Amino acid sequence: MNSEIREYKKTDLHILSKIFPHDWNFDFEKFVFQFCDQDFYKGFTLLVNKKVIGFGNLMIFGRHAWIGNIVVEKSYRNQGFGNKITNYLIDLGNKNRVETFNLIATEIGEYVYGKLGFENEIIYDFYKTSTQNKKFEIKYPIQKARFIDLPKIIELDYSVTGEKRNKLIEYFLSSCKLMFDKNLNLKGFYIENLGNGLIISSEPAFGIELLKYKLNQNGNSITIPETNIVAKEFLIQNGFKKYNSLQKMILGKSYNWKPDCVFSRGSGYFG
Repeated sequence: MNSEIREYKKTDLHILSKIFPHDWNFDFEKFVFQFCDQDFYKGFTLLVNKKVIGFGNLMIFGRHAWIGNIVVEKSYRNQGFGNKITNYLIDLGNKNRVETFNLIATEIGEYVYGKLGFENEIIYDFYKTSTQNKKFEIKYPIQKARFIDLPKIIELDYSVTGEKRNKLIEYFLSSCKLMFDKNLNLKGFYIENLGNGLIISSEPAFGIELLKYKLNQNGNSITIPETNIVAKEFLIQNGFKKYNSLQKMILGKSYNWKPDCVFSRGSGYFG
């Protein structure tokens, strides 16, 4: 079989959107609409005998990158095509001076990526509740982000993630909500339209308030790093149960970041 990888084209959409597993609950059309014109995003289509059968993307944030959405049509799985896409993305990252590759692996993927040199770093836990009629009281004021707030948001994001995600944050600024302390220091932010809703906070009290706000908006499921005990205890106390766990893996240099400050993971393709 002759295989090739090329840049994603809009004409690939109708085929690729059908090959993502249903349990991913992934809106591929929305994803490519949001990111296809962003310079930090690179999306690629895999073809076999000129037939579209797979996809993968890379998000590059300075020296760090995220590999995500690697998928192969069911009838072509277990033939090395997933590895082919992954290695292609790693090579591309290396050409762009990426020092560390991140990804979220399924149980099956964990073994595959391990053979490529990825190492386990931390586990993300998935929580959900069957009913969410409770409305939480918010203790601190929530403000809509303004462009003047962008440097502070970027600074807080970098202090937690260790990644230079300036353009990613700027793109989603219009859906960003902020919490400040009484001295007007930014303590946390919630970007509603970024993946499943990203919440980052430098202090637990503000992180929980932003989590309450998210739950009040549309909250029957939340994903958090397993080390965020404060968020875990809050969710359990309010009727949430863990239903899944996935491994975050890295390839390359480890770097400092603060998972305890992540109160809602945005997505598997950027953390």
